[in-house]
Amino acid sequence: VSSEQPAAEPRDYDVAVARSAAEANDHCIVISDTSWPGYETTPRRVIEGYTTIFLEIDHALAAAGAAQPDVVIIPVGVGAFMSSAVSFYRKGGGSTVPVLVGVEPADANCVQESVRAGQPVTVPGPHRSIMVGLNCGNPSPVAWPLVSAGVDWFLSLEDVWARRAMCALAGSGVVAGETGAAACGALAALTECLEAEEFRAAGILGPDTTVLLLVTEGATDPSNYEAIVGRAPEDVGTILTVAR
Repeated sequence: VSSEQPAAEPRDYDVAVARSAAEANDHCIVISDTSWPGYETTPRRVIEGYTTIFLEIDHALAAAGAAQPDVVIIPVGVGAFMSSAVSFYRKGGGSTVPVLVGVEPADANCVQESVRAGQPVTVPGPHRSIMVGLNCGNPSPVAWPLVSAGVDWFLSLEDVWARRAMCALAGSGVVAGETGAAACGALAALTECLEAEEFRAAGILGPDTTVLLLVTEGATDPSNYEAIVGRAPEDVGTILTVAR
């Protein structure tokens, strides 16, 4: 946190992370869920905070007498949010042990490619997906050990699925932006897309399967949201705002 206003960086997450790392000092505190050498404590605490989300979901489902999830689909950027899900569901925090599915943009699937390689790798930009919150080229070193060992499936998603999901969620009164709709788009892709045949053949999805979709963001770009959905966010559902 700094009182200075640095010049804007190009719209590249990894460039912004590198600049944040360079500017961090006693007068400029960086709070991020990704990590780099020498910056690990705060990201770990952020991941611990994310775990609260899954604990609250678990309690809410139990209180409502609803089924606990068999499958959990989570957007993946650097892997921090997913690592909290792995920590919760794989270490006995949840009431069940669901299948975990990670979703990334097709041209920014750094965690998926790292798992394939068996070690963290970079997926270079430019990352042009409309799912801008997931346009990350490097896994977080702090998140990597958990994500690489605890996620069952990874799916890289083309933008068309995010657009379809935004419209489908809007039809149910849920305002989800491009990044927020990724999990819903992944579910649609897994049930319809030919490339998902292996997933379907595994028998993971069925008529009695309970799927938990994590919608992480609302309409962060209202103009683009309206262009995709055909309605303004405020015409679709409740818009949550932060008082300033």
